[in-house]
Amino acid sequence: MHESSLGNEQLSRLFLVCPTDNIEQVVRKNFEGEAFFYTALGVHFEFDRQTESDLWEIIVEKSIDQVVFVSSIENVFYEDAFGNARKRNYQIDAVLTKARMKISKPTSIAPNIHLLVAVHLASQKSRLLSTEYLGHQLTNRDIPVDICVYQPRTESFHSLGEIDEKGHLLDGISSN
Repeated sequence: MHESSLGNEQLSRLFLVCPTDNIEQVVRKNFEGEAFFYTALGVHFEFDRQTESDLWEIIVEKSIDQVVFVSSIENVFYEDAFGNARKRNYQIDAVLTKARMKISKPTSIAPNIHLLVAVHLASQKSRLLSTEYLGHQLTNRDIPVDICVYQPRTESFHSLGEIDEKGHLLDGISSN
């Protein structure tokens, strides 16, 4: 699969988002082309055969050029992953607990919430691409799957590469 950018190309994109983020209008404003949305709490999708088929039908019908997992760093599920503000009842809570454990000792001074979102979205991308039907179709049709993290304070979107680069640039620098 070829590399893709998250720039302002006139593409038809399918954004995989959490409904609690309410970022559809921000996405439409910041990305050129057509935007379609598919939602799941905490951007944690169940890729059963019916869901894979439904998503592939949308991708074909709407001539989707790119699939993008996108979430806000202020998503309630990510914020709750660092505290006990809510009784954990959703499958996403267990998934985020595992993701948080991967970054419990961050190697940079980048905020943990950014890393949590990036690790989680990267995991979701990997899960999608490893699916027998949909992942196979996306790979064979060379439709890129990307990750985008939204920061409301600066009204900016960041790719996984940008988040990773910032973390590595700051490795070894004392926060004092």
